[in-house]
Amino acid sequence: MQIAVVEDDDGVGDALVEALATHGHEAVRMRRGSDLLLGHRGMDAVILDLGLPDADGLQVLRQLRAVSDVPVVILTARDDERSVVRGLRGGAIDNLAAPPTSPPSARCTRTTCNSRCAPIPGSGTLPNLPERE
Repeated sequence: MQIAVVEDDDGVGDALVEALATHGHEAVRMRRGSDLLLGHRGMDAVILDLGLPDADGLQVLRQLRAVSDVPVVILTARDDERSVVRGLRGGAIDNLAAPPTSPPSARCTRTTCNSRCAPIPGSGTLPNLPERE
């Protein structure tokens, strides 16, 4: 799974990339919202920081939603619920607190599968996908 990690803080961004790579995912590090808007094609999921140097992450999410339905998990150190709610209403499928306290791999994989996989006909459940180790 190819996951864009859009985070300007090198410590947080590098830790996310390393955690995702440890679980067999290809993490593509981006530091600005404009990097994501230009390079989102081919991504299976996005982890998007809301505090970026070139644009507000919520604005980047709105612009991304205008051209793509790639699953987005927002990453924020903001402690106000309004930012998280606005992100979810704006098209994000989940949120992570920054810095994340647990590896994001399983959560990103699960939310991506839930948003992209069709239920098994007649069962109402999603197909089981193997974890990549």
